[in-house]
Amino acid sequence: MLTIINNETNTLYNLALEEYVLKHLNIDEDILLIWQNRESVVIGRDQNPFRDINYPFTHHNKLPIYRRQTSGETVYHDKGVINYSFIVKNLVENRNNQRLFMEPIIDILKELGIDCELKETGDLFLDGKRVSLNTQKLYKNKMVHHGVLFYNTDLEKLDQVLDAPVPNQFEFDKVITNHKNIRNLEEFLEEKLSVKEFKNILLNKLVGDDLLNHKYELDYIDKTKIHKILKDKYDTWEWTFGESPDFIIKKEYDNRMMITLIIKQGIIDRVSIDSYENVMDLLKCLEGTIFNEEALRESLDECRSVDSGKLIDTLLYQ
Repeated sequence: MLTIINNETNTLYNLALEEYVLKHLNIDEDILLIWQNRESVVIGRDQNPFRDINYPFTHHNKLPIYRRQTSGETVYHDKGVINYSFIVKNLVENRNNQRLFMEPIIDILKELGIDCELKETGDLFLDGKRVSLNTQKLYKNKMVHHGVLFYNTDLEKLDQVLDAPVPNQFEFDKVITNHKNIRNLEEFLEEKLSVKEFKNILLNKLVGDDLLNHKYELDYIDKTKIHKILKDKYDTWEWTFGESPDFIIKKEYDNRMMITLIIKQGIIDRVSIDSYENVMDLLKCLEGTIFNEEALRESLDECRSVDSGKLIDTLLYQ
């Protein structure tokens, strides 16, 4: 197994790197990636940032939201979260085999005095608390097993980010992130280690002693392709928000009207407004508009029946 030494903390770059290695890097060896992200929120492939996380909190605290290629739960990232990806080819042996990937990590943690239990979901538990989340994705003859270890992340902010809206504001299924039972590994260490020390132990133990001879160096062409994936996909509204499942949102505006929006592929497809007022102009302004602040502000600019700023705040940030 080879590794790509990656000290980049740009979440967009790291998402693009993982996809590039999975889909475009054609070498015979399996690859291990280990990295950290700067503060950000990464939702699963099938999640909706408007309903599966506390979107108003992320907006008010200027936390960027990104969508990854793998399914599963939302993860709040800071430098206290260690990411790892095993990108491998032997699908017969590796597919749906959580234990194959997690046992080496369990053994490393055991050497550090931490005795974890692997659940059927692929997550690691310690004293009934989750310390690791995992997911997998297939692509042609390859797959990625991706996971995170919560080492010393900000659990208070994690709780706030994942405190999703109350159910009666939304309809359709949700991908629920169970954030109330997550704990940091650092709490259970017999001997305290910095995040960097812990990350290095993980890397060296998983790759082996001869780390220098098990490195893949990204060249100019690799890096150019990674940045193209970053720009064309991960840094776009269409991927992060437009790929959200269809959903319905209901909000009361100014004690005057109840607005129901059906949103498909990030665009307001249908509008229903329960009000005694004449709302035909508002219906026309909202229908067909992209469900983001810039598009709503432009569309509502000519609508005189409402305060556009207040309505946008109601729809998006409350």
